[in-house]
Amino acid sequence: MNRQEVINHIETFKSLSQQFDRLKIRSLDLQSRIGARKRGYFTPEEEEETARLYIAYIHSRNALLETVMELRDSGETKESSQAFILCLGGALMLVDAAQFLRDTFGDNKIIRAKLNEANPVFGIPTGTYDQIQRSLTDPNNNWHLQQGRKHYEQTRTELSEKAPECRPIIEKIDEISGRLQATLSKYLKERLGVRSDQLTKKIGHNLFGRFIYDIQKSFASLMAELSTKPGHQPGLPQNIDRQLRQILRPGDVLLTRKEHVLTNYFLPGYWPHGALNLGSMEEIGELGLGDRQYFPQQHEHLHDLAPNDPSRAIEALKDGVHLRTLASPLGADSIVVIRPNLSRVYLADALDRVLQHTGKPYDFDFDFTRADRMVCTEVIYRAYDGIADLRFHLTKRAGRMTLSAMDLIHMALEKNHFELVASYIPPASGELLQQNEAIDAVRTMI
Repeated sequence: MNRQEVINHIETFKSLSQQFDRLKIRSLDLQSRIGARKRGYFTPEEEEETARLYIAYIHSRNALLETVMELRDSGETKESSQAFILCLGGALMLVDAAQFLRDTFGDNKIIRAKLNEANPVFGIPTGTYDQIQRSLTDPNNNWHLQQGRKHYEQTRTELSEKAPECRPIIEKIDEISGRLQATLSKYLKERLGVRSDQLTKKIGHNLFGRFIYDIQKSFASLMAELSTKPGHQPGLPQNIDRQLRQILRPGDVLLTRKEHVLTNYFLPGYWPHGALNLGSMEEIGELGLGDRQYFPQQHEHLHDLAPNDPSRAIEALKDGVHLRTLASPLGADSIVVIRPNLSRVYLADALDRVLQHTGKPYDFDFDFTRADRMVCTEVIYRAYDGIADLRFHLTKRAGRMTLSAMDLIHMALEKNHFELVASYIPPASGELLQQNEAIDAVRTMI
């Protein structure tokens, strides 16, 4: 991993760690207030709040699974202390969160049945809760986790010295490991009938590489029902990428889909993700952002971001809201481009305003009522809502007011403040389509 990739992974883990802590607090609060245990059914308010909490948990879990699998796909070597720390931290966070959920709600049949219900809006199938909990009782997964934890204890000082940037993850490992140690040891002895020292002998040398491989293999099994092609690398064909870059203008909204990616799942609609094109530094300069409020604070970052790629975008991914090149949002399998109907002055207002959100963490709760954490489409919402006469209609989903990528596409199809400029959708056409042809292709996917 290069330095920026390491930083991105660490920021993702820190954000997810904080998210799981928040979910625990919300779970305990919900448990104290929920009356379904006594009455035998959920009120609409309780059902909505339970769904909101559970969906946030599933999205956080998927993001953590995907992050660990990205380490595998990056070709990490057996000597990588960073990969070992990130894999172990991710595995412990997953088990800890699932166990907390089970301990908090799983002993009650009524609540468990509610968590196992399908959610058609978010595409959550029946029995998802039980599927997740089965990972807790998988001897293979727990055995690998126990071995990784034991080796970590023996080499903690060395790991901390070799990977000082991973210390926030090391602190989290220490915190969780203390809680899980007795549970894992007891479980393994009961299920496998062997002592921990015998298990250690079986693992042999090269524990870093062995653990990373085995835990990623275990994670892949957890993803099997969702991701049918582990290791799939999304990306547009070179000719499509080149044509798109010629078409794009500052302010264009890019709505994308990556096939077989965990963070696609349990989001409403075919198009799960959105990003905002800022344009090249030259185009940004031509818009007159130099004397605006937020652009001067980001000028150096924008200029130095990628000297070999002049394109600039702002995009919220699981590592947070960051300035990126177009290589990030164009690293997709399908894409739709929509363009706001705004004058250059208003467009400059929007693009300057959105820069204030750079560096904020990702919002796994999808809560548009707060702006300290952001989901991908909220970046677009915060940029454009209230500029000129442009207003978004937020839709309530699982108790949250949200704006999905599909909502944005519908606005463009209805010519409501946006127009649909281009699309590349392999199931509909192998070519980059524009104007009416693009509109027709997009309609076939709705």
